[in-house]
Amino acid sequence: MSNENQLKINNLSVSYGNNKVLENLSFSVDGLCAVVGQNGCGKTTLLKAVSQLIDSSGDITFENDDIRTLSLKEKSRLISYIPQKTGVSEDMSVLDVVLSAFNSRLSMFENPSSSQIQKAENALKFVGLENFGKRNYSTLSAGQQQLCIIARTVAEDTKLWLLDEPDSALDIVNRYSTMKLLSDIAKEKGVTGLVTLHDPMLALYSCEKVIVISEGKCAGIIDTKTDSQAEIEKVLSKAFCGVKVVKALDRYAIFPCC
Repeated sequence: MSNENQLKINNLSVSYGNNKVLENLSFSVDGLCAVVGQNGCGKTTLLKAVSQLIDSSGDITFENDDIRTLSLKEKSRLISYIPQKTGVSEDMSVLDVVLSAFNSRLSMFENPSSSQIQKAENALKFVGLENFGKRNYSTLSAGQQQLCIIARTVAEDTKLWLLDEPDSALDIVNRYSTMKLLSDIAKEKGVTGLVTLHDPMLALYSCEKVIVISEGKCAGIIDTKTDSQAEIEKVLSKAFCGVKVVKALDRYAIFPCC
């Protein structure tokens, strides 16, 4: 693995009071990688630690740079973070929500440039919302709002994505198509990213690498291109207390063994 666009986590630990959520978590990845594990295993905590929203110990580097040493402006231009709840509550047009991707690059009274507006419109087209630019964001369905926030991430043109369950409000068709879209864009733009997902099948479908977390530690990293069905089953079973993996039509189906 080259150091270009490489995210390296070494001995990352996070505690909430006396509760250890992540303990000496270590891995190195590039490209768009899914993060899976049981509820409460520390998936969201991992994203918050990498994005510097919470205190942590250990090392977090990207392209050999210590993320903790970057200024707020440098981090905003490097990292796109989508939490489970987007926090957009104002009455804003869909286009204005996407254009907010450029806020860190504009002075206080500066308006977005024509090229930035074009990027925002292109991003809306990417997610199928090209006809929604003038709509009020608050009038969209939860799934459409999620697609709008994903469009903002695409428009930001950052190198490191941290996406917390971006599929949560999407129906099954949009869930798979949107993850495929994110994967394709990440490859095209050379983006590295961590995307937490509840569904291991969606993770195996949409990402070449899947980081499996169990009890706050890395139980293994699945390579969907090279790992055998038995190897994938073995790693997933460490986090999900035993599963059966079946491959059909070039996709994986996963069944609990309980």
